[in-house]
Amino acid sequence: MDIQAESSGENALVGEIRHLLDALRTERQSIAQPVQGQPLPLKYNKNAGVSLTEDDLKSLQGIFRMEELPNIGKMDWDGFGFKNSHTYATWINNLLINFRATPIESTYILSIAFMCRKQSRIMMHIDRFNKYPWYQRVKEFFAKRTCDYTYEENEGRKVAIHHFSNAYPYVAALVWVRTTHKANRSIAHFLENTWAAQLALTDDLMMEQRKWEMVLWNEKIKKGGKDFQSGGFNESYWTTKSSDCYPLIVDTGGTFLGKKEKELYNREELQ
Repeated sequence: MDIQAESSGENALVGEIRHLLDALRTERQSIAQPVQGQPLPLKYNKNAGVSLTEDDLKSLQGIFRMEELPNIGKMDWDGFGFKNSHTYATWINNLLINFRATPIESTYILSIAFMCRKQSRIMMHIDRFNKYPWYQRVKEFFAKRTCDYTYEENEGRKVAIHHFSNAYPYVAALVWVRTTHKANRSIAHFLENTWAAQLALTDDLMMEQRKWEMVLWNEKIKKGGKDFQSGGFNESYWTTKSSDCYPLIVDTGGTFLGKKEKELYNREELQ
């Protein structure tokens, strides 16, 4: 037997095996490479799911008219599905109309909602006003048409109390001025209201309000409804509502200092 030839043959075989192992290792590594920074899910198999058949396309034609797409594209979809202050104002206004509240009753409904942002607390204390002619109907509205938390809302029937001041921040500000003792009517106290962020205020006032609200949510509010999450101050929510630019109003119904749309109030003007 030629030992040298046999040894040479074994070396060739070992080299071939190593070559195959290296190839397999390279292939596995390439398969395991993440796609755009995300790893492939375990047992991922694109061919295991379903696709679109000609029968599916025929069925689709019975429920979806392609020729309507140009009209759909022209519609205003901005904010669709989201509720902002204007959306809630319209909702509350419709609730008051459907309830057939008189202007006087609506005035007290809004004012009480601004003063106390919890339906349960309003119902506990509203009897102190039982001597007033509007009392019974206003109490009925709060009992039947409002709730404490957003998750309890039923559009068309009930709205959470805290949305009243968010829907009408300019009215809430006016009521605050009329119900706050003069000694407490300072700019600092004025800004210690969540609705203040929605007003047409200069940046320095907005940052002061934001600082107060951060303390409110990070340090003071520790509990809420069943879906409450102690995530603290919500920057995104504050940024959204602070994009509102409502002017202040006066008793006669005009704007304070005759401000035009988007004109801001500075610290001196609020003194």
